[in-house]
Amino acid sequence: MKNSFLIISAFLILIVLGAMLENYDSFTLAKNTLRNRDLPSPLLNYGKRGQIMKELGLRYVVPMDEGNIETDDFTKRVRISNSKLDIKKNWIIPENIPYNQIPSSMVLDRKITGTGIPILSLVIENDYLYNEKTGLIPNALKKGREWERPCFITFYEYGKIQFASGAGLRVHGGSSRKHEIKSWRLYFRSMYGDDAVESKFLLNYERRPITSIVLRKEKGRGIHFLNPLSYDIASRIGCIVPHCKPVMLYFNGKQYSDDKYHFVEHLNKDFIRNLLGHNNFIFVRTEKRVLSEKLKKSRPSEYLDFISWCRDSSEKMTVAQLSRRVDVDNFLNWWIAVLFMANFDPYQGLAVFNNDPTVKKWFWIMYDMDECIQGPLNYKGKIWEQTRVFDELLAGTHYNILNDPRAILFRRLLKEDLDFLKFFKQRLNDVLTKTMGNDFFAERIKLYKTTARNFGFNDMSGLEKAEIFLVNRPQYVLYLVDRYFGQIHNQAMQ
Repeated sequence: MKNSFLIISAFLILIVLGAMLENYDSFTLAKNTLRNRDLPSPLLNYGKRGQIMKELGLRYVVPMDEGNIETDDFTKRVRISNSKLDIKKNWIIPENIPYNQIPSSMVLDRKITGTGIPILSLVIENDYLYNEKTGLIPNALKKGREWERPCFITFYEYGKIQFASGAGLRVHGGSSRKHEIKSWRLYFRSMYGDDAVESKFLLNYERRPITSIVLRKEKGRGIHFLNPLSYDIASRIGCIVPHCKPVMLYFNGKQYSDDKYHFVEHLNKDFIRNLLGHNNFIFVRTEKRVLSEKLKKSRPSEYLDFISWCRDSSEKMTVAQLSRRVDVDNFLNWWIAVLFMANFDPYQGLAVFNNDPTVKKWFWIMYDMDECIQGPLNYKGKIWEQTRVFDELLAGTHYNILNDPRAILFRRLLKEDLDFLKFFKQRLNDVLTKTMGNDFFAERIKLYKTTARNFGFNDMSGLEKAEIFLVNRPQYVLYLVDRYFGQIHNQAMQ
């Protein structure tokens, strides 16, 4: 009896002391310590520390260096240390969370997921999207890690969940960030769950773990899935392109937009490392901009030296000379793809220097090809008779022609190498007649017509226009090569 009395008395004393300590803010330090833990909000549902924070009514801290939502000082960033990341491994165990229990797996009706088409279900706090000061959509022009927000994603295909995880979401793109309907980018990090996703889940091919992927909005102006179609053709020619796949996009249980979307690999260091099999490379994101002094400062010196060599080398530019610094096959295939598909916005993607001592050459990776085939806005001519890229090469005055190594080198070859025009025409003809052909084009058009119908699109007139282009363009592009490049060659000979 005496022992029981002592235990009860001690318990009552602890309760009174606890209340006194709380009134004097003695728990403030402990609360603030928890407050500064780097817990992405979706993951508060898992792990003991997350549950404690929720019970204490503490705000979560969002990934890496997002602005502090509780204050008006958005310049202050929350940082995480390696020690915190190590701690986190003890309580975030994504493999113990069944895919079907992740929030993004619980919002779509079976009637939607059962269609069998590729679907990405994304669940995210509305504040992360729409908050005027910290939301992604009102601040779409802002970039960097501080503008990444945690979410959950579930990918469905063939009516089943293929993959689910936490992820980080950012707005993707350049000028398209100003559009009402955005393109998006997903990052896989251990702080959200899985730090990578196998490419076979999202893109149906065995290549490598993907650490980030783009959800890109199509700009096909009626040609369904123009970007994937263009990538297919460029890949067939021999160009290096990212893998992609059409996908239906849902945010918080509702279709995000009627626009067409596709997954496409994010061109980053991981992509190049996997391509080359080593880390010894330099890469530059090529853009359609004047190479201003400000822009030069952001470019590696190796790339600026390369441009100087392209423009100013005293030796005649021949294919043999080109091969000293450039992967010739890659260079020629890039031009064949651009000219054949009438890509009037071609100078995008990556320029990569393979610094392997046995190689030491530049090559290019194609990207963003939805200005192929369809022609510029309000183009009135026959779709296969587009000449814009030829016109720019002939004039030689457009800023792309003056600044991009590919254009500088191509014009120099036409002017300085007596055999280049004949050599290029033969290469082009071989690709058009032996590598591709009407059977290949028909098979691709059929595939994307079927895909479009499965996605609920009924108007096939755009893809039928694309098929007319593909059937008629081969002979016409050979004619354009003679007509335009012959002029450049002849002018140089006079």
